Amino acid sequence: MLKQWLLLVTVSFILTSCNSAKVPAVVGQEASYAKGILKGQGFDVEVTDKIEDGVKPGQVLSQDPSAQASVDKGSKVKLVIAKSPIYQVKGAVKLVDSDIAGNDSNCYGTGGYRDIREAMPVTIRDGKGNILATGATNSGKRPPGEYANIQCTFSFEVSNVPKVDFYSIEVGRRGQLNFSYEEMQKKNWEVILSLG
Repeated sequence: MLKQWLLLVTVSFILTSCNSAKVPAVVGQEASYAKGILKGQGFDVEVTDKIEDGVKPGQVLSQDPSAQASVDKGSKVKLVIAKSPIYQVKGAVKLVDSDIAGNDSNCYGTGGYRDIREAMPVTIRDGKGNILATGATNSGKRPPGEYANIQCTFSFEVSNVPKVDFYSIEVGRRGQLNFSYEEMQKKNWEVILSLG
């Protein structure tokens, strides 16, 4: 009887040991690598993003259960992953010239400036030329007063711009404005392009 009891306890211990495992340490690892390690060892993975400045996007910030905790295989391991801060770039294209037509709430360029009008594409790229975000200009507005006939301003807003070291902003086909991250912060994420 004692032998049978000991055999049952031993079998139960072996089965329990086979079904549990220690959670690997993945904090500081890249998210896809961390998920691969955890899933490879039989764990389910749940991911939550957290905006964190000064940390490489995609890096694991924390895990629960903690590293080396002994839990059942198939248990859920929660990972918090660093996400880049997101910014909104506001700006305007100011055309100052006599080649302007339209009315006060919908002006546009003519002659050599006929490409300057509503819905010009706004493209924001990083230092390697990768597109980060896009938008378009609003309809042109004339200012009140004496400059109404020679000035037309096209505002724009581009959302969901991630943090990078360098930004290249292009409006229509009129060249690019280049700024570092620090310069964009000083400008409060607002840029003005003047033509004419």
